[in-house]
Amino acid sequence: MTKVNVTSIGVQLFSPFSYLSKYDHGAKHWYNFWYPLFFTSATVLFLFFVIDSSEIPSLIKDINGFIGNLPGFFIAALAAIATFGNSRIDEEVSGVKVKMRDSSGEIKLLPVSRRRFLSSLFAYLTGVSLLIVVGTHIALRVHVENLVLQVVLDWSGFSVFFFIVWQLILTSFLGLFYLGERLHEAD
Repeated sequence: MTKVNVTSIGVQLFSPFSYLSKYDHGAKHWYNFWYPLFFTSATVLFLFFVIDSSEIPSLIKDINGFIGNLPGFFIAALAAIATFGNSRIDEEVSGVKVKMRDSSGEIKLLPVSRRRFLSSLFAYLTGVSLLIVVGTHIALRVHVENLVLQVVLDWSGFSVFFFIVWQLILTSFLGLFYLGERLHEAD
């Protein structure tokens, strides 16, 4: 019988999300937290005044239908990045470092290639888009009898949903910037 290392399996399954903690670049916190928070706040505030709370599930379903198509595109981007023949993709990304263990086992910030950075970024986007689709299908089926509590849950869930959607959109734009512009420019 083969011995299974459960920790190793967990690391493998959640490796796409290491993008959030593994990479360090100046604007990362803006792309991953501050901009999504700003756009989520603006979106929720705007919709609070123009949409009836009973319409929230319908809006989420509509957006989720679009997001459900994204994993295929992100996987295609991953395949393209993995097989891209231009030597520039293996050059170091200026200003971006990756947290890695060196030969002594110490964690250090090391330079990262464009291929590795983009692969990690698009793996993260694939994982997030898959989880948001499944998560919203489950969350939309949660109902409580207390109307006030249900409205609070709806708006709270809507806020979390939109935070993740905005993070997905902005991180996608970052990936598109690197693929469409930075990859073809010298540092």
